[in-house]
Amino acid sequence: ADRWIANGGDASRAEVIPPLVPVPDTWTRTFREKNRIPADAFVYGLHQGKGVASLVSLQAFASLNNSNCYFALLGGSDAHRQYCKDNNIQNVVFLDATSSVNDIHDFLDGIDVYAHCRIDGEVASACIIEAMAHGKPIISFIGDGTNLGHVEQVEDCGKMTHSVEEYAEEMTKLKQKDYYEEMSARVKNKYYTVYDYRLVEKKLLNLTERN
Repeated sequence: ADRWIANGGDASRAEVIPPLVPVPDTWTRTFREKNRIPADAFVYGLHQGKGVASLVSLQAFASLNNSNCYFALLGGSDAHRQYCKDNNIQNVVFLDATSSVNDIHDFLDGIDVYAHCRIDGEVASACIIEAMAHGKPIISFIGDGTNLGHVEQVEDCGKMTHSVEEYAEEMTKLKQKDYYEEMSARVKNKYYTVYDYRLVEKKLLNLTERN
């Protein structure tokens, strides 16, 4: 939007509206049980397609020294699996990619932190919005700078990192109860003030009515 205005666009006619991402009212809550993850474990999770896969969050997890931490990856690529095999990384749960809304939200319900990363950064991500709806603190990685939509998404409610070491530091910090609760509250506030389905729907309807 800023570039469009700088190139002569009419600022009064510009409105940035987030993606319209529906969130179901109910979903199963069996993720940990199905995947034999202890109820008291601290779980980092990510769901990701193959073509944009990045190893950063998994590499950061591998540097942690805590037997009661898990990393759950929904989808991902062969590179993730090979990395864990080559480096004997324990407590990583791999799940097949799915388009099931219930399974995605069961997954998000069962993790503690959304450990996002993508090789090209990120657009305005539906997966981050879905994690926000669950109040999950978010860590992300800057990527190669091709896309920077995630920078806006996690601003004031998550952590944007620029190295594996910085990513791992935030993973550790989020295990502190007070900090975790603070970041979870920030995520929920941003979701309900920016990304909530009903709010975005209203903006879209107002835009079409105005034009």
